[in-house]
Amino acid sequence: MRQNPRLSDRERAWHIDQMTAVASIQNVRDPGRPLRGRAVASGELAALMETCKGDRPADIRDAAIIALAWTCGPRRSEIASLDVSDVEPTEGGYQITVKGKGGKVRQVHIGNGAADALSDWLAIRGDSPGPVFVAITKGNQIQASGCSAEALAQMLDRRAQQAKVKSLSWHDMRRTVAGDLLDEGTDIATVARVLGHASVQTTARYDRRDARAVQKALQARHVRYRRRS
Repeated sequence: MRQNPRLSDRERAWHIDQMTAVASIQNVRDPGRPLRGRAVASGELAALMETCKGDRPADIRDAAIIALAWTCGPRRSEIASLDVSDVEPTEGGYQITVKGKGGKVRQVHIGNGAADALSDWLAIRGDSPGPVFVAITKGNQIQASGCSAEALAQMLDRRAQQAKVKSLSWHDMRRTVAGDLLDEGTDIATVARVLGHASVQTTARYDRRDARAVQKALQARHVRYRRRS
């Protein structure tokens, strides 16, 4: 920084403090701006699940984790914090209590293949108290300690490389759940509850539908009216 020779030491120190304060301010996220990331295609999911078809405990665990993420879009920290007491069997699946940001709690339901994958993992893990998804040694020994959020990120990277799919993140899974539900006509308030968003404005940032979808939806709204001659 070029210093103005006319400034006193005190004035110069004040200017440095001001510039430092400005530089330390973090960017404010615009709630109306689309989020970075990408959607995960169903073919990519199939490829990821294909890498988990082995009989090792890690294969069965990872299949359940990926299926859960694809079905209801929990954050990776929420997956890591899931406890056995948070999973309740229901008719045709499971109801899962997800502990989200700010201590907020929500219930999501999983069925079909995701429920089957979770059932297979719980059968191996056992019903002892503790984290649902636990660490596994290279010797295939199931541990009592849970998987960290960072371990989940590393697992997804490894599975993506094995599946030969483009790099993806857990948030891409979350984005895909939101986009698919909105595309299928699920109302935005319901999608917000599934994802644990405090505001539907946050959910709207995951909406990948364009103006043509809006136009099509509005054209379907019919008013019974006969034009005057």
